[in-house]
This record gives sequence, structure tokens and C-alpha cells, in this order.
Amino acid sequence: MYQQTTAIIALAELYAISGDRNLRLPVEDACIWLVQAQNPDFGGWRYEYQEGVSDTSVTGFALFALETARLAGIRVIVDEAYPLAGIWLERITAEVNGNWKTGYDSPGSNNARLRNSQEFDHNPCMDGAHGMARLMFGESIDDDDMLKSFRDVILKQDYLPCWKKDRIDTQYWWWASLFLRQLGEETWRDWREALEKALLDHQRGFRKEDIKAGRTNRSKMDEYGSWDPVGAWGGAGGRVYSTAMGVILLAMGWR
Repeated sequence: MYQQTTAIIALAELYAISGDRNLRLPVEDACIWLVQAQNPDFGGWRYEYQEGVSDTSVTGFALFALETARLAGIRVIVDEAYPLAGIWLERITAEVNGNWKTGYDSPGSNNARLRNSQEFDHNPCMDGAHGMARLMFGESIDDDDMLKSFRDVILKQDYLPCWKKDRIDTQYWWWASLFLRQLGEETWRDWREALEKALLDHQRGFRKEDIKAGRTNRSKMDEYGSWDPVGAWGGAGGRVYSTAMGVILLAMGWR
């Protein structure tokens, strides 16, 4: 389902910027399939079609794919899908240490980690996904205490982007960026500055270590311009994934 939703997002955005009619019907069909794949009893999505269990991560990707297609002008019927997903997100969110916390697969649980990435710190990734979903559903930060809680937790110093081995998590950075970007420049500023520093200081060819060694162009280094796959998901996605996420995150402020 991750691959399916990511493909929908990419094709819907391509349709939005190109107007290529050949893309419209495939994206529309993919969205119909995605709505049908939602768990009818649990309200969310999981890895497979109507798997019978849900998790907030895949649910977030599914909702974002549907919303991206809708905003691109593609006919997407979400009258039942959005409220049903909202029920799942409400059910999976609990009060923890005085703040609202959206869990991954149980109320207030920590976000997921790959088996070989257990050493990475947990973060409010699912809060970012839930926050973005609530904004899609039409909620406002002005009158939604849950959105305010998500914002305040994500902006804590311990959860700002930082290039330390146990804190590099581009999926978290992506969800948090999407969410905070909608809340205005003042809210976005501190997060953006930390994000840009983490990424720009560690792009290959621009790191202090690369500059000192003279590896400052593509003829001196095959990895020039990329990001090393050292984050929580780098072991699965590799250098291509890590670099794509770096570019997407840096472009977030222009969107």
C-alpha cells in the first residue's frame, strides 16, 4: 500500500502541473481502488487490500494520496472514506503526559521502526500524520486543541530535525513539515531552519569532511549531491530514497 499511495501522489502531482489527460483516468481508477481498499470496520488502511487491521502510517499515506488527487482536480469520492478514517484516528489517539499522542497501531503507541533500526529515537511522526489529516478534514488550529497539542510537541527541541544518528528520520520530517507548513510562516520558521541545516550540512560534496578531502564535484565522488542512507528508513530505501526525501523536504517551503 505504501508503493500504491506514493505512486498516486506522484502521478496526481504530475497531472496537476502538466494537465496531461492521459494521467487523469489512471489516477481516478487508482483512487477508486484505494477507497475500496479501506478497512470497512476499522476505518484505516494497512499493507494489503482490506487487511482487517489498520495503522496510522499507511492510513496517513492513503489520505494524502486521495487529497492530492482531489486537489489536482481529479474526481475523488471521499464522503465516507474521510469520516471513517477520522474514527480510526480518534480511536488511536490518547492523552500521554498531558498531551495528545496518536499511536501507530494502538492508542498512544510509539511509531514504527524497522527491525534493524530499533536504536532510533521515537518521535511524534504519527502526530504529524494525524494533524495533516485533521486539516484535510477541515479542522482549524484556532479551535482544535488536538492540533495545538500536536504542534507544540513537534516543535519541542528534542523533536526538531537534527543530524544525529539516532534522530535522522525523514518520514517524520516529511509528515511534520507537511503539517507545520499549513499553520503559517511563524509556526514553520524554527522547524524549517533546523530542517535545512540538517540537510544542507550533510549533503555529499558539501559536508565539511568532503570539502576537506577535496570531494566537491561529481568527478571526485560518485555520491556527489546525494544523502547517505543513514536514517531510520535508509536501510530499506537506500541512497535513492534518502536523496529523494532530502529534495522533497528542501522544496517544502516553496509549495
